[in-house]
Amino acid sequence: METLLSYLESNWPNISFYIVLIISVILSFKWVLKNVLDEYKALLRETRENNKNSIDDTHTILNQYKDWNTQINSEIRVLYDRIEILKKQLSERDLVIENLQSTTNKMQTEFEQYNNKIKEFFSSELSREDYSDLRINIKALFSERDRILEDLELVWKTLLRFSVVDEQIEKELVGAKTQRDSRIKKDI
Repeated sequence: METLLSYLESNWPNISFYIVLIISVILSFKWVLKNVLDEYKALLRETRENNKNSIDDTHTILNQYKDWNTQINSEIRVLYDRIEILKKQLSERDLVIENLQSTTNKMQTEFEQYNNKIKEFFSSELSREDYSDLRINIKALFSERDRILEDLELVWKTLLRFSVVDEQIEKELVGAKTQRDSRIKKDI
């Protein structure tokens, strides 16, 4: 123990220098470590805020896409409804055409009958009563012809209306696709 004390007394200036050096190194290390920890905490805070902002941005974009998706779905529903209406109109048109075909066949048969009566009238002697019946039948035939022509006009108007509706639906489908494509390009 005495040797240790004598050693310390003889080397005190050197030992005190090393003690001061060690303490200053420890304090410097502590200061550097504190600065590094503070910067790390600031970096963590900034990262959390960026992540929060990024999450908020992602939620905003997702909500925007949901809104667009809802809008596109409603547009598609409207188009499907229009297509259903068009299908109904097409079936009505087919029914009108079928009725028209039936009426046309009936009219053709009646024309043939009246044509035969007219041939018979000119080929033989008819009584005044037969002649009167023939005139009544011919008038009925022409009124039937007029009705059939009106039906034909109605069918043509219906067909024209269907072609206009077809063009409108096609334009709306192209417009909806163009809007969707432009939204997608804008978002990308």
